[in-house]
Amino acid sequence: MFGKSLKYEFRAIARKVLPLFLTILAVSVIIGVAVILDGRVFAPAESTAPSTLREILYFAQSILLTGLLILIFVAGVTVLIMTIKRFYTSFFTDEGYLTFTLPVTMNCHLMTKIVSMLIWNLFGGLVTAVAYLILLGGMELGYGAVTEAYAVLADDLREMGRALSVIWDEYTGSVILAAIYGLLFYIFEILLVYFGISIGCMLTKRHRVIVSILCIIGVNVVFSILDSILMSILSLAAFPDSVASSFAVLLSLTVFCLVKGMACYLGTKAILIKRLNLD
Repeated sequence: MFGKSLKYEFRAIARKVLPLFLTILAVSVIIGVAVILDGRVFAPAESTAPSTLREILYFAQSILLTGLLILIFVAGVTVLIMTIKRFYTSFFTDEGYLTFTLPVTMNCHLMTKIVSMLIWNLFGGLVTAVAYLILLGGMELGYGAVTEAYAVLADDLREMGRALSVIWDEYTGSVILAAIYGLLFYIFEILLVYFGISIGCMLTKRHRVIVSILCIIGVNVVFSILDSILMSILSLAAFPDSVASSFAVLLSLTVFCLVKGMACYLGTKAILIKRLNLD
């Protein structure tokens, strides 16, 4: 049932988000082709193309690149808004009556929303990376600039690789724990928003957006205060060396982030089961 719920959630968001992603890829291809044309046709010394055409091409590239950056930003915001909106409409509007008649557990409902947001954000990152690679491909085919740039930076990259290798060897546990903490923190941020919306919609039927935003801010302030208290306690602790200190701090933050996430998850679940307040 989780798979069916996730499929339905994907379809609901895809109608708004996929056109943006496809537009990003299309614009990046157009820019890449323009760069290739400039490098292969207009830039060579033996080219007889009028300079006016090259100026027009430069101007078009600038406009398209600016538009691409705006599209990437808009797509990221759209994914965030759509996933949050889906949570609200699924549980706190008339659609909620249908949602709660489905033979699906509350855990399944919530996990569907969380996994959907994670995957859509990951997909957005992949689309951005593909667009970037298309632009690099255009630069390489047009000017050979990518190869030249990497040749210049090769020594610096090797030095950076050696430095990262030393850090990995000395702080392996801390690096792995930092990655786990990053993932947990992102999930916690999602749950914090869901929890704030649930509290806001539980408290009132009017001005729900404003009240939910205030609840999100309030809950975040409470957790920030608790974070400060935890850091103050850790600063007073004595550790044998810097490695143990960094690992202890990261471990404490990871565990506390997990606790905060569970509190938001269980709080949201309790509100949806016991305190549901539909329109």
